[in-house]
Amino acid sequence: EYLLFSDTLHHRGSVHMEATPHWNALDEVTRKTQRCHYAAHIAAGLQENTAQLLSEWRDGETPFGETFIAHADQTQALNTLSDQLFLLDDEIKDQKLGYPLALTPECTLNCSDLTESPISASALSNIHQNLIGFKALFVGTFDQPATQSADQLGFDYILATKNFPDLADSILSDLESALSVADRLEQEQSRDGSMRDLAQILEDPAEHARCINVANNPRDFAPNPEGTENHLQLCQLHGYIKQVTDQLKGDFLTIVSLALPKRVEGDND
Repeated sequence: EYLLFSDTLHHRGSVHMEATPHWNALDEVTRKTQRCHYAAHIAAGLQENTAQLLSEWRDGETPFGETFIAHADQTQALNTLSDQLFLLDDEIKDQKLGYPLALTPECTLNCSDLTESPISASALSNIHQNLIGFKALFVGTFDQPATQSADQLGFDYILATKNFPDLADSILSDLESALSVADRLEQEQSRDGSMRDLAQILEDPAEHARCINVANNPRDFAPNPEGTENHLQLCQLHGYIKQVTDQLKGDFLTIVSLALPKRVEGDND
């Protein structure tokens, strides 16, 4: 993010690093070229590692995906998967939304500077993609619409086999609402501003009080047609995600007989 989107070519590293003492004295073209080369090197490494992970999961004589599915301890295997669902709680709801919106005990007002990806202003897009990934993990596929089958090993399928399809439907309904709000916020960013811009509006005490009310009652909020309340959609998004995570931490774990991740234990929201 810093390499690609920062509007300054000056370094912010330690002066004791070998490469930095003379960096600022280099001409602009040289610094841009070297930063581009470094960014390309990082991107190539990410692409290579991703391809390797995918290959090890699905290819070869003993793909890890098949090994995982055939794990002797199915409870442990499911717990490994379900633990990743709770990234929606601590990383997305609390860190990516709760902190900048001042909706956590750790930050209760004026926290917009904690917005993720401030240089690229991609926080809304990040959250939207996180929600898409969560849904794929929950239903076992990226296909739209998802179909329930044992081959996909979706948690919605497991809930249905345990005679609790209504819980899966409820989780997916709130998730779809969150996805709809996230998509709308991302699409309207060019008009309404970045997530950090919207979060700054919520630093006004009166607007923050409204935000808390919307977050607690996300289904009751509808932005006005003029678009002057779109900053409150961030609070609505937080509320819908909390609806999902409350169900995950409650009935979901009980029904599928799994444990709450240690990093979420003690979270009293």
